Amino acid sequence: MKKEISFSGHNYSFDKEGDKIKLSLGNMTDAGWFWDGDKNDLADYFIRLKNSKVRDEFIADANKNGLKLSDVKAQLIKDIQKGDGVYTISGDNRLWRFGEGDEPDFDSAYDDIDRTPEEKEKIEDEFYNQYETSFDEFEKIYGKDIRRELLNAVNSSKDFEELFSEIEERESGIQESFVREYRGNQELEAFGRAVAKVSPDNKKPSSDDKNQKKVTEFSPSVGMSLNPPSRSTARRSTGRGSRRGSV
Repeated sequence: MKKEISFSGHNYSFDKEGDKIKLSLGNMTDAGWFWDGDKNDLADYFIRLKNSKVRDEFIADANKNGLKLSDVKAQLIKDIQKGDGVYTISGDNRLWRFGEGDEPDFDSAYDDIDRTPEEKEKIEDEFYNQYETSFDEFEKIYGKDIRRELLNAVNSSKDFEELFSEIEERESGIQESFVREYRGNQELEAFGRAVAKVSPDNKKPSSDDKNQKKVTEFSPSVGMSLNPPSRSTARRSTGRGSRRGSV
């Protein structure tokens, strides 16, 4: 006999019949946005719930209607292994679609090589034109490590309250180490391209110069078990954006 569980609140719904799952967050009436998903989107769903004002309401509804973490844990693990949740926990639409909090810092990338004020100003202008971030690129570099952190959070949790707490412990570490390092490396890449375009003959920084300016490695917060990798690429690509939302 299939186990049916269905409940909803003002900004969320959860429906489960056997192994079929329907999810939703938000509403167009007052939230101004709506997201829906299925059993393949459980990590995104729980991360967004964790960041929302209805987190405690969801936990109460889940308990009242007999939904346990164990009912969805196996599917949640499968989803994370396939990459679900990496986009959301690393910044979600606020970072990857709208660029909030992603303003590049020219001063942190500037190498102090002897330049005239006019050259520096031109390089700075071009630096902002050259700076860009891509979730697809970020995921290729850091996705495996972030998936491991998410799996550790799930495996360490016995109920939804513990799950939200475990995710919360890791989220700040992921953003302060992996995301911050990636953005710092992108600033260096943007600076190099700006210098090459403005003064290509003799002002382009050497690889030694760039190594000296390498981004400081950040210590993960509580809950993080990995050291962030130290890689960056200069490939340009567009970010991924299917059915993204935030609570």
